[in-house]
Amino acid sequence: MNLKETLEQIDANSNLTKVVTTMADDGKMKDFIVKTVQYLQHEINKYMESYKIINDEDDLDYFTAVQYVELKARWIQMNLRSSYHAFANGEGEPEILLRASATSHFLSIVEPHVNKSYVEEIQRLLAQPIIGNTI
Repeated sequence: MNLKETLEQIDANSNLTKVVTTMADDGKMKDFIVKTVQYLQHEINKYMESYKIINDEDDLDYFTAVQYVELKARWIQMNLRSSYHAFANGEGEPEILLRASATSHFLSIVEPHVNKSYVEEIQRLLAQPIIGNTI
């Protein structure tokens, strides 16, 4: 099954909500759960809209890799922010932790559909700070 078929099977009103609500505690974060489901649906829609207009298989592979970079970088940013917040305040930001968890879940859906050599290179690049390093 390709990524498009996988994403078509995700129902925004049940599967996404189920994934996100299992990550959150007893209703304290209801508004952010709704926002996180909307965020994930937006990410899925970006992929789906692009699949409608990109017909070339190589370009589609490249697009998927670029979208993966964007999503992975955003996930890293959320984790860094939450870590620094936890260090400064004794706990992470629950909303950011929820969105990071949801993003991680979405990455686990997308990653198997990205060229393995692209994933390895992307992970290598994003795994280290750029300042002071030569890439």
